[in-house]
Amino acid sequence: MERKRLIRITNNSIYLTPGMSVPLSQTSLAGEHLSFRTYGDIYFEIEILTYNKDRKEISVEVLDYQPSDVQQFNEQAAKAPVRFIQFRPLIWKRIERYLSSYTKNALLRNNIVVDDLHHVPVKETGSSLTGTAISGDGVPAGVSDSFVGESNPVYTMPVQQEPVVEQISEQAKVYFKDTVINTGFIEFPYKSKTRNETFNLKIVNHFLLAEFNAIKSFFPKALGGKKQFSVNIVFTLTGKSVTDIHASSPDIDRINGDMLDSIKRERVARLTAVPLRQVVDKSLFTAEDIFDSFEEDMKDGNIFKQSEQDILGFLLENRHSRNARQLQFLAGTKHSVKHKLRFTLNPLFGFVFFIEGERKNHFCWELLNSHATYLWSFNKYDSEIAFQFRRIEETINRIRDMGRETYKRNYRNNLTDIDLNFSAIEHVHIGSALKDGFTDWQHRLSERLV
Repeated sequence: MERKRLIRITNNSIYLTPGMSVPLSQTSLAGEHLSFRTYGDIYFEIEILTYNKDRKEISVEVLDYQPSDVQQFNEQAAKAPVRFIQFRPLIWKRIERYLSSYTKNALLRNNIVVDDLHHVPVKETGSSLTGTAISGDGVPAGVSDSFVGESNPVYTMPVQQEPVVEQISEQAKVYFKDTVINTGFIEFPYKSKTRNETFNLKIVNHFLLAEFNAIKSFFPKALGGKKQFSVNIVFTLTGKSVTDIHASSPDIDRINGDMLDSIKRERVARLTAVPLRQVVDKSLFTAEDIFDSFEEDMKDGNIFKQSEQDILGFLLENRHSRNARQLQFLAGTKHSVKHKLRFTLNPLFGFVFFIEGERKNHFCWELLNSHATYLWSFNKYDSEIAFQFRRIEETINRIRDMGRETYKRNYRNNLTDIDLNFSAIEHVHIGSALKDGFTDWQHRLSERLV
């Protein structure tokens, strides 16, 4: 009587025939230490060793972990139920490929798998193996010497010496300056106190990007001024070797979208508070330029890709400038969308708006929290706009050197920029409850935007 047959494993159920299956929980493989992959069918060729008709239990041994011909499985049938399958220990090197998750040490310890390929058969005394075997068509049959013979052999495996597995925990403090930020994680070298070895540790955080290496100095302030962050490390040792390391940090876990937004705001605020590099012959900056204008130890570039409008919007929202209405009006309704808003850093932080009139191009300089609007006008077709921007930059350089009052006096006396139309529109009656100073300013500006 044929005792070899195929089984199919699908979705963690074991099929003895196309229509009869038992879940993994009703086998000796059940438990949290092993789960089969869920994609594709898995076929094994097994040998049926015993069948207990009272418990409806079979014991089997896997003979082939990758049978070449699986068509015969569709022809298998059964005439009696099977409620439990007892597997002889599986060969680890052959079963691993079919698993989606496992704990190998536990599987070895529980004799579910074995590394040794050699099986040692021994007789089991006092064992009652009477019952019925499953026939070639899957039907439990009466006791027959063609099943297992008179002395039903069972098998035991050589006892393996299990390596000792232990975990060691350590706590540490790490400086941000000693780390490298990558996309999805932060890493750093760490010398273990107990192992006296140096390991490269990683802490996962999906908000991190490699570009943030340039702004590491902002994270300590966002974390309450701490230059170091705390780390919890767990070493798993198998025998004397480190087989796993897990590092975590409650501080790194705090880096999220809200914290990154606060860093963005802090970086913009520093544009108006931190000394910036003096750039020879340069007064006008775009958003891309402006973050490169810190002193060298704070230079980091436009990491967050903040636009000119982002910068202006933040400053208006958080600085409560006396000329906020003027800035909003110029940015929202007058500045040409075809050109980037420009910034000035010295002598004060300010904005240069480009306004296209019908006959003239106008450059409007509005300092943050200032008392007047400076306006220069060019004939529209006299020169290219790029040249006009360069000319305004030269003019602002002169104002930076001589001061605004001296510039206005020299212009009135025809000592400078005599070929330009220039006017200063004062911000009067701002905050007055009796007169609308903004409307008055708006009217005088509109008169000049021809």
